[in-house]
Amino acid sequence: MKIRTGFVSNSSSSSFLVTVTSFNHKSSETELILSEEDQQKLLDFGFRYYDAYSINHLYKVSYRDFRNNTKKTLDNGELFSSMCYEISCNQHEPIFFLLRNNISFEALIHYGHRHMFYEKDCEYAIELPNYGVEYATYYYGDGKHQRQDLFDMFGERNMIKSITKIYKKDYIEEEERFIDEDETY
Repeated sequence: MKIRTGFVSNSSSSSFLVTVTSFNHKSSETELILSEEDQQKLLDFGFRYYDAYSINHLYKVSYRDFRNNTKKTLDNGELFSSMCYEISCNQHEPIFFLLRNNISFEALIHYGHRHMFYEKDCEYAIELPNYGVEYATYYYGDGKHQRQDLFDMFGERNMIKSITKIYKKDYIEEEERFIDEDETY
C-alpha cells in the first residue's frame, strides 16, 4: 500500500474547469479550443459539460447540476463552453490527471482557499491564495477571533504566501509514486 505524506486534503471540496470553446470577438463565432481526444479523456475521468467561462461561476453551482451531462451542446445547439469536475476530497488526482495530459485548467482548491491555473505546454501551474475566503471559513464567525487576529495569524507570523509556481514535471514525478499499476491517467 502506498501512503501519502505531507499535505493531504481529507475533507475539502475542489472544483476544476477546462475551457472547451472560446468566443472570437472579431468573427463573432465560437471556436473549439479543446480537442475531441482531450474531451473524451476528460469525460472518461469524470468531467462533465457545463456552460461556465470562469471557475468562479462554479463556486455557487452544485456538481449535481452538471454531473450527468455528457452531451456537447446546449439545447439551442451551441457548444458548451467548458467541462467541469468537482471532488469532495483529495484534489491531487484531478490535478495530476490534467497536468499529465497537458490540459489547460483553472481550479478552486480546498473550499476556494486557493486558485490554481495551468496553461497547456507551460512548465508550471500557478497557485494563488484566497485569504479572505480562508479567514471567513475558519476564523471570522466563531466568536473567538477578531480582525486583529487575522493580522497576527497571517501577517506577523509570515504565513502569507504569495503566488507559487508548481512545476509540472516535479508534481507529476511526485504523484506517480502514489499510482497503482492498474490505474490509468
